[in-house]
Amino acid sequence: MIKQIPDRSLFTPAALKRWDSIDPSIQDKLLHNVWCGSCRKAVYINVKSAIIDDLT
Repeated sequence: MIKQIPDRSLFTPAALKRWDSIDPSIQDKLLHNVWCGSCRKAVYINVKSAIIDDLT
């Protein structure tokens, strides 16, 4: 099952545009394969916000 980002309103428009350009199956792999240095295994990351500054 593909988990979705809980609150997309906390993404800047540029960050949301970039995230939405990634295939959902790849998004799922990215979210579920974050290395945890404490438990030393791949874990799910809880994304709360994303910011990309628009430099144009």
